[in-house]
Amino acid sequence: MQNLPGDQFTRSCFVAEKGNKFIAVDYSSQEQIILANFSLEPNLLNFYRKGFTDMHSYVAFLMYPEIRRHKLEDLTPADLKYVKEEYPEQRRIAKNAGFAINYGGNGVTIARNCNIPQKDGEFVYNKYFENFPGLREYFDKVMEYTMRHQYVTYNSATNRKLFLDPGLPLVKYKADVEDPFFWQRPDAKSLYALYRNSLADIQRVSQNYPIQGTAADCSKLAGVILFNELKKRNLLFKVLIVNMVHDEFCVEAPKEMAEEISQLVVDCMEKAGTIFCKVIPLRAEPAIGDYWIH
Repeated sequence: MQNLPGDQFTRSCFVAEKGNKFIAVDYSSQEQIILANFSLEPNLLNFYRKGFTDMHSYVAFLMYPEIRRHKLEDLTPADLKYVKEEYPEQRRIAKNAGFAINYGGNGVTIARNCNIPQKDGEFVYNKYFENFPGLREYFDKVMEYTMRHQYVTYNSATNRKLFLDPGLPLVKYKADVEDPFFWQRPDAKSLYALYRNSLADIQRVSQNYPIQGTAADCSKLAGVILFNELKKRNLLFKVLIVNMVHDEFCVEAPKEMAEEISQLVVDCMEKAGTIFCKVIPLRAEPAIGDYWIH
């Protein structure tokens, strides 16, 4: 269901039963807001606290001095609209950089995704962290924690963990590489190459899993809260939980109850969000129609 096209023609194939409305509610920027809460990066927090909505234009504004019309503290939604309309290429690169870095990518990843020279990809990578220094500190911290404990902790609410495979070169050769006599070994170069490649994989996991794993925990908890609310109100099988697609709940309800149930789903999802996001709240956005609108 996650891989179905999002165009209207495809989504209109999924219709509510006669007499019902189709309600789709999804989290707004779920993973990005989780990252802001976990990292407490000042410029990310500033974006959400000011009520901005175009993250990619915001990142471009920070990364490219030539497109700034004001200081950051004077930034308005109109400035972000200006960036989107007048500097689409810079915005596209900022968008790709954000996605790549948040999931453990580097300058090479950015260059490949944006179809630009590698040196430009490295420039964008360094510029990104220049403007979001708190992200670098956060990523270094989770990487160090993962290396020390040999597992990734998704969040402190569930304390769910992913343990590293003891067969990974990173784990298997860690003691060898840290031995002061390591480079005297005849196989030192080959072992170190395996270790470094595995290090990049673990860096990606340590950055990615807490964000995506927490998003999954949050969505599943929202489903539990919603089910319990429907049960408490004696609405099970009158209101139908049709599907849960990543961070979106698809629900059917009688036409006369559609608005009420839509708000109930929003409330349940946002209540789940408060368990994981203590600084910037997670918001949910509903859509009501005869078919799957989102």
